[in-house]
Order: sequence, then structure tokens, then C-alpha cells
Amino acid sequence: MPDSADLNFDPDSATIPMSGPRPTLSGRDVDLPLPDELAKLLPAGAYEVTHFLGAGGMGAVYKGLQIRLKRPVAIKIMRRDMGRDQDFEARFEREAQAMAKLNHPNIISVIDFGEAGPDYLFIVMELVDGTDLMDVIRSKQMTQDMALSLLPQICDARQFAHDHGIVHRDIKPSNIMLTRDGRIKMADFGLAKHFDAESSFRTQTGTGMGTPDYAAPEQFSPNSPIDHRADIYALGVMIYQMITGQLPRGVWKPPSQRAKVAPQWDAIVSRAMQNEPADRYQQVSEVKTDVSSSPLASKEGSAGVPSGAAQPARPSSKGGEAAKPTEADTSDRAPV
Repeated sequence: MPDSADLNFDPDSATIPMSGPRPTLSGRDVDLPLPDELAKLLPAGAYEVTHFLGAGGMGAVYKGLQIRLKRPVAIKIMRRDMGRDQDFEARFEREAQAMAKLNHPNIISVIDFGEAGPDYLFIVMELVDGTDLMDVIRSKQMTQDMALSLLPQICDARQFAHDHGIVHRDIKPSNIMLTRDGRIKMADFGLAKHFDAESSFRTQTGTGMGTPDYAAPEQFSPNSPIDHRADIYALGVMIYQMITGQLPRGVWKPPSQRAKVAPQWDAIVSRAMQNEPADRYQQVSEVKTDVSSSPLASKEGSAGVPSGAAQPARPSSKGGEAAKPTEADTSDRAPV
């Protein structure tokens, strides 16, 4: 595999023109506004909307321009009626305000938010000139050395958010952008929530799940307390995927048995992905320390866990059983 990702893509290649086929939400028969229609719903004179970038189950992202500053931006919209609880709009506002306070070089900046007509809420974010980690993994361009260079940045972003009381709850490769110059930008805090370090918050029905392949066991239970260690579990899943190209499903094998990687990765992934939060790393900074200090660029050395050891089974959304394979996560140039 090549040593680095080829990021020489056309950022407009995944867009649609100002008029033409109307985009829809992924998996839903719900029409989305065309770019010129969305521009009329945003604050007057504030933004131009040039292209549709991509859509998920509840929202969509457009490329735009902040007119007064001539700054390219990403504009994310979410339908009000897609909220699964009565507090949806209040949570959206709290999350936007919380994200705006996270001023970190590895976290996408939030610029503005508000209402876009009667049907939508919008949030304006920094536009990243690059791709996402899922594209790099899917194209088989991710290498062990690349993972070693990117993971400390990812850990720094997560630790910074945790230090400010924000749990992401949906960490996955398609929510982590990679710029052309190799910098990480963490995105899509749509499930993010403040937590009190003294008394962890509990999930609300339908709001704490995240993406099943990356969700910690406690996220499958509506009554389980969730704190920052759920993000650490998801980070362990993502590390496994980055270095092996596969997801750890069922009773998974250690990374060194799935790919030609250093056996020291086994202990890092195993500790991050323990079923009990108390048995995991307690801080993301600890993951960074082990990634940065272990001789991971070589297969020399002893494995952190026995090569034949069975790992904890991944839970499913129904609980108890191992998670069943699902369609690979997909992403356009902007996370939704």
C-alpha cells in the first residue's frame, strides 16, 4: 500500500448543480431544498449556497460562502420533524453552542446556527479541504505509519473535548476529516452531550445510540450511564479498523492476526474495547501515550495479549448477541 493517501481530488466532484435532481435524505423519501432554495431560508445576505455535498438519515450538508468574510463554509441542515424527542431543538441549540466553545486545531469550528425556514435548523461550520478517514480506509491507502501519525491528533481532539465536558458518542472514520496537508479535523458532534464528571448522564430513548459498529456496550441500554469512556471504546474500534481495514465483529481476533501489524497494537485495542468502562483506558491521553511510546511501526516485540486469546464479543442493538455485519459506512466530503 502507498505511504500516504492521495488527496488530489476535486472537492466539487460529489456535488449537484444549482438546479436539477432534488436530493433526499439517505434512506428516507424526504426531499431536501436545492442550493438556491436553501439560500433563501438562511439569514438574509449572510450566506451563498453553491452545492449539495451529501446527506445522512437526519440531515444534509451544502457548500457555501459566508458573504461578508468571503469565507467558504459547510452548511448543515436538519429537519425539525426528524427529532426523536420533544427536546430536539433545544438539544440542537445546546450542542451548537457547546461546539462553538471548542476552539482546537483538530476540531471543526462552528460559525453560526439558527432556523432555516419553518422546516429546518442549520449550523454553519468550517469547510475542510480534504477527505474523511473512511475514504482512506476504503481505498486501502491507510498504513500503519499513517495511523501512527494521525492517532495522536485524534486523541488530542477527543481529550480536549472531554476536558470541556463534551462526549461525542458517534466517533467513526467518516466523522474524522483529513486535510490535504495531513491534519485531522473531528466533525459531526450531532450526538454530543455535556457530561458531569461526578454523575454521568443517562441516555435518552433514541438519542444515545450512535453508530452500532462503534457503539460501546452501555450505549445499547437506555438506562445505562454513559460518560467519556464510550468515546474511548469507539476509538478502539476505529484503531482496529484503521490498522486492519476491517471492523471487529463478534469474537474478534487481535489486530496482529488480521493484518501485518505490530503485536503491540493488540494490547491497546483490547484495553480500549473492554466491555466494562472501568476496565478501559480512563482518559484518551492514555491511549495517545501508549500509541506514541510503543514500537508500533515494527512487528518486533511481544504481543500485548496472547495471540490466541478470544476478545470480548461485540454486542448488538438487541443486546446479548454479537453485532451482525452491516453495510460499510459511507461518506461524502462532508460528514452528515
